[in-house]
Amino acid sequence: MIRSSSLLFLTALALVAMACDPAVVPPSPTATGRSSATPGPTATPILPSPTVTAAPTAPSSDPPVEATWFTLEQPGGAPAARSDATWTVDPNSALAYLFGGTDGSTTFGDLWMYELSADRWTERPGSGATPALRSGQAAAWVDGLGLVIVGGQNADGTALDDTWRYDPGASVWTLVRATMRPPARTASCLAAGPDGRLWLTGGRGLDGQPLADTWAFDPTRETWQDVNPSGPLPPARDGHACWWTDDERLIVYGGTSQAGVPGDVWALSDPGTPDAAWSAVEGPPLPARVDAADTLRQGRFIAVGGRGPDGAALGDLVVFDGATLAPTVVGPADGGPSPRWGAVLVDDPAAERLLMFGGAAAAGASDELWGLRLP
Repeated sequence: MIRSSSLLFLTALALVAMACDPAVVPPSPTATGRSSATPGPTATPILPSPTVTAAPTAPSSDPPVEATWFTLEQPGGAPAARSDATWTVDPNSALAYLFGGTDGSTTFGDLWMYELSADRWTERPGSGATPALRSGQAAAWVDGLGLVIVGGQNADGTALDDTWRYDPGASVWTLVRATMRPPARTASCLAAGPDGRLWLTGGRGLDGQPLADTWAFDPTRETWQDVNPSGPLPPARDGHACWWTDDERLIVYGGTSQAGVPGDVWALSDPGTPDAAWSAVEGPPLPARVDAADTLRQGRFIAVGGRGPDGAALGDLVVFDGATLAPTVVGPADGGPSPRWGAVLVDDPAAERLLMFGGAAAAGASDELWGLRLP
């Protein structure tokens, strides 16, 4: 009986010593974040700490945007290989009009119509007076009026200062005889604004120097107006891209200037008012480019390829968010088109795709037609 009491007393002392000894450590949590001990009624699992990721220093996508490219056959007649053409969609008829361009030795003045629903080209000869052969012109579509082209350069490389409109119903070209018009230029940019006017920015002038001006064309009155705001202007440039945002700002991206090929973005706010002002859009650095193929799709702006600061052709693309202008750079895709500049890009919303035609690279001009799908 005394032996049993002593044993119980020694056992109790051992248990107290284990509780007080720092060398005795309870089990660690398992990899699942739960303790190996049975939790009490109010216990909660122990979860791992969140992973901290540094903010990106360059444009990125989460989840990543995947570009799916595919080739399209062009049975029957099709435009010859070329770059620096314009391809403009009539959204009401799902027809896209390709005009002009160059293959490096020949300058074109032909007009081709592409039926988006049938994937078919048809050449459209114009009656009467027609625009001179040219490349590097700017173009836009005006409902009720048709295709409008501005400037460009002729086969001798001389910048032009004329404005033409094409009526697809009558297949007739008409020269716009405006008293005041923008100075001659090529490689400029034209975009239809929310006020119904066409807004022209920059380009390369007769002296070969880039321009920094902004003009607006009223298609109803067929008149031009100098709309350069007071205050700072974007650096003079040509070969840039431009578009209008849903909040009615005119955006300019890239191009080439006297300082080289910038990757900057500028916005014109309150255009056409006394408060109009240009400002640089801050954001992550973008791959600099000139002569990209570009278009709007569902509010987003897409620029494909072009040339970099070293003159080499690019094979990537940039997607700008329609609301925030946040850019996403998508690298060249396996099986996609070879890097190129001077191609043309249009949106085909009914088929949920974009189409890109032509372009040029070190090997020369292309006559390829590619399709592109973006999520």
